[in-house]
Amino acid sequence: MSDRTIGELNPPEWLLLGPGPANIPPRVHRAMVAPLVGHLDPAFVAIMDETVHLLRRVFRTENQLTIPVSGTGSAAMEAALCNVVETGDTVVIGVNGYFGTRLADMASRYGAKVVCVEVDWGMPIKPEQIEGVLKKESKVKLVAVVHAETSTGALQPLKGLAELVRSHDALLLVDAVTSLGGVDLRIDDWGIDILITGSQKALMSPPGLGFVGLGQRAVRRLEQTESVGSYCLDLRRWLKSWGSGEMPFTPPVNLIRGLRVALEMIEDKDDFDCLVVPIGGGGLMSGMATVARALKPDIEMVGVQAELYPSMYSAVTGDERPCGGDTLAEGIAVKAPGQFTRQIIAELVDDVLLVPEAALEHAVALLLQIEKTVVEGAGAAGLAAILSNPDKFRGKTVGLVLCGGNIDTRLLANVLLRDLARSGRLARLQIVLQDRPGALFKVMREFNEHNVNIIEIYHQRIFTTLPAKGLTAEIECEARDGEQIDRLVNSLRDKGYVVEMAELA
Repeated sequence: MSDRTIGELNPPEWLLLGPGPANIPPRVHRAMVAPLVGHLDPAFVAIMDETVHLLRRVFRTENQLTIPVSGTGSAAMEAALCNVVETGDTVVIGVNGYFGTRLADMASRYGAKVVCVEVDWGMPIKPEQIEGVLKKESKVKLVAVVHAETSTGALQPLKGLAELVRSHDALLLVDAVTSLGGVDLRIDDWGIDILITGSQKALMSPPGLGFVGLGQRAVRRLEQTESVGSYCLDLRRWLKSWGSGEMPFTPPVNLIRGLRVALEMIEDKDDFDCLVVPIGGGGLMSGMATVARALKPDIEMVGVQAELYPSMYSAVTGDERPCGGDTLAEGIAVKAPGQFTRQIIAELVDDVLLVPEAALEHAVALLLQIEKTVVEGAGAAGLAAILSNPDKFRGKTVGLVLCGGNIDTRLLANVLLRDLARSGRLARLQIVLQDRPGALFKVMREFNEHNVNIIEIYHQRIFTTLPAKGLTAEIECEARDGEQIDRLVNSLRDKGYVVEMAELA
């Protein structure tokens, strides 16, 4: 080691938009940094039991052997293979991307005869292609496919595949590292024998945990396996200790606690009637609409744009409107949306709403005041749409997408103050007075009687159309609400004062 001093660890704060790992919620962070307990501590054993219970619910399975594995999704992949594949077994692997090739490589290392069903990367594998190999090869033990191929984004259809594989007395293994928790996946309903996934993608947890779910057919094959080629990944050890309060190996305690919270958040998510999503170029809405429609075909998808930049609205409705101006929602201020995204939005999105700047400002302020959440103007567009169209959303369970918090602090301060002004809690009164001693004092007594606080006073004597002995007093003030200000103004007018209130757009 060199003599130089190693500096303090200071990792960058990135918004992770790749295929994984993904950013994790603050609740998950907090669960992971709680004081450590031993893995055999009754408190942790209870957490592990709850975690496995929630795993089964997210897996949509009753399979009891649905467990975490210390390691990434690749460790889960290896655990699934080494527990059911022995030397000389024939294994059929669907290859349409990088992780299909990894499955094939792993299976060959355990002595399997690997037969690959290869298609162009990015294309799904047709069931008849797998069926052709199953008819040709005798005694196939396992068929493995990647549900969502991370390297290309290709989604492999699974419905009906298990029946085909089972008709040849083989097991179906599905790599769902990218897909579980993100798209519709029904292990029991679709007859999947073995499913693997990882923590770092749609399960909202850091890398370091893999998961294996084995159905009854797979468990029976596991029990018949003469030799498992890995000591630490031998799932038979889990079978022996399951339900005893013991664990065959030391699990990553804090990672599992974080996972426990993440699974709870997935479990607690509302069954939305409607999703409201800001639209700029249309990429976010296109992706969300595609997934949401796949999971729930009847869900209502509503897009939102600022009135000043109605580009996607014009594209999908044919109502051409000009784009331009200073909008608070600069993150979605796009003059020309993408050709591809507009096709998807035209097909999958039910409506595109336009919101005025005042509604955007109000939404930003409400999210900070009530939810204690800082968002930029684009991120608040969904709430602005609901506030502007209450009848459209009345009685519905609505999901809002808060898609960014990049807002300048000075601008945020202005937005908050302007919102206070619109709500009547801040006001600027212009009062005509005679320029003589005591005139302002009499006005101040009115403010005192109505318990309205004065922030600032400015006398205008020069730039006015009043006579030389007249002036305008501009008084900024604050009150509990607009009604309190109204009572003050009415009282001043009743006493003969000319009072005007500054208005906001």
